[in-house]
Amino acid sequence: MTTSHRTPARGPRSARLRAASAGVFAATLTALAVPTLATPAAAAPAAGASASDGVVSLLGGDEGSPSARVQGRDGRLGAGCQDYPVRYAVDGAEDDWLLELVVSDRAGDEVASVSLHGVDVAAKGRTEITLCRASVRAGRFSVEGVLTERAGYEQVEHPVEGDTFWLKRG
Repeated sequence: MTTSHRTPARGPRSARLRAASAGVFAATLTALAVPTLATPAAAAPAAGASASDGVVSLLGGDEGSPSARVQGRDGRLGAGCQDYPVRYAVDGAEDDWLLELVVSDRAGDEVASVSLHGVDVAAKGRTEITLCRASVRAGRFSVEGVLTERAGYEQVEHPVEGDTFWLKRG
């Protein structure tokens, strides 16, 4: 019995994608290699610092990057549809940012969301989410999201430090 293995045909589109991927990979390697080669030997990492610390800061790691925190408040799940407070704080971002928050119930299903734009709201404050008792069950809820920093056409997303809160049966 003979077994043949066929290789899927690769058309011009997949060839363009492979070429584009190779170009992006080469550009990334070049961007990483140039600063490290141009660094004088006297600027070696300090004692206790690892070589990966330099790579993380080179790639735009935690130093100086914007961050956001969010905090829900425990309470009672009231009858009908009610607004529940959520506190937020955005640190280190310019005016043009977007904070997208998602509230999930104990099963992990998304039950509410809110978007805040830095041009319209303060960097620190309170917003409200609306939950309807007919569509959710009392219990543990989590709120998390994404902070999108915009500079011209570039957008950089940062995860939001989330929180868990409880809504008891009202």
